[in-house]
This record gives sequence, C-alpha cells and structure tokens, in this order.
Amino acid sequence: MLVRRAMPITILALSIGTWIVSASETNEEQLSRALAKVSEARVQVTNSGWTMIRDPRLVSGQLTFASADSSSSSSSLLLNDVAKIQVKRDSGLKGTLLGAFFVGGMGVMLGAGYATLDNADVDTGQGALIGGSIGALIGAAFGFLIGNEFDHWSTVYETNEESH
Repeated sequence: MLVRRAMPITILALSIGTWIVSASETNEEQLSRALAKVSEARVQVTNSGWTMIRDPRLVSGQLTFASADSSSSSSSLLLNDVAKIQVKRDSGLKGTLLGAFFVGGMGVMLGAGYATLDNADVDTGQGALIGGSIGALIGAAFGFLIGNEFDHWSTVYETNEESH
C-alpha cells in the first residue's frame, strides 16, 4: 500500500527535477547538444535565404560547419548573424504513439466483442485488456516503422525578430 502512495510522489519529484535541470541549461548549451546529434542542418542567415550545411557545431558563440555544396574547409558564422537553424528529425515517436493509440483502440473493441461470444472463456474487461494490449503492441511497431520513413525539419534555434 505504501508503494502505491509513494509512486505518484516519486514520479512528480523526478519530473520536477528533470524540468529544473533542463531549465538551468542555457540556450547555447541546448543548441550545442541538439547540433551534436546531427550531420546536416539548414541555416537561415538574417535577411537571407536557407543554406544547407554539414557537421554543424556551436563553439564559443560561433556556428562552425562545412558547406554542403563544396568540399572546402570549415566555415563559421556568428550566432548573432543567424536567424534560424533547423535539423532533420524522423517521425518515429509520433508514428509509434499514433499506431499504439488507434490499433490499440481497435483491439479493445475487438477483444470486448470477442468476450461477448457464447463460447468465450474471458469476460468483457479481460477481452478488452488483452485485445487492447496486443493491438497497441502491433500498432506501435508498425507506426514506428512507418513514421521512421518520414523526415521533417525541426527548428532548434530562432532569434527574436525585434533584436535584428
């Protein structure tokens, strides 16, 4: 009984602790961590168009990179001159959640429907639980595989319009 009461408090404490740690990170630390995970990005320089770059890194307030269209050595830009930085992300997590939710929901209905048959050896609640669990696992797996195939651009840095 004590474990059941302590669990929500533990989860809340961990959530608050994680939020405090992430809130104490500066924008540059967050950007540096986000750029360390990617091999290419697109950058919008203030009052200019988008430029594709390879191996972006943030070093002492400067964005260092290799140009995507040439084999030249690395270049750099002051972060103050950059309006936006976007990186490619896949949609695996979104696909997993959507697949688990929708196919799991169908599994709940099918499992509960099966349980109402005369020769079923489970009651409606058990049928719904079993059907939902199996459906959620199958939906999550297929959703992840499908979602991983779709990339989208995600903004990791954006300046305030008023400061430029």
